Amino acid sequence: SEVGTGSVDEVDDAADDAVQGSAELMAYSAREHAIHEAWRHAEKANKLGEEAAEAALQAAYESAEARRILDQHNVIAIENQTQADVRKLEVAHGAVPLPTALFPLAAPLLPL
Repeated sequence: SEVGTGSVDEVDDAADDAVQGSAELMAYSAREHAIHEAWRHAEKANKLGEEAAEAALQAAYESAEARRILDQHNVIAIENQTQADVRKLEVAHGAVPLPTALFPLAAPLLPL
């Protein structure tokens, strides 16, 4: 077998094989690139999901803190309302004179 004695068909077949191999390599590379891009997006989505979960937990904590702070004032308001209701009942039943019920701080100044 001498060098350079290949037929034109053999050269064409070799060129076709090379083109097909190159096309397959490019398709493989494009597929690998697409898989890598999809993986990167999935990783980013996972990270953002974790950050969103952390933000939701922080928001729930802040909401609970606000509720806790306001609950203290709500308890005081309920206690004050209860005291006012008790005074109203005492006045209604004549247990406390009206000026004392209306002005509880003035009670020590009023003669008994």
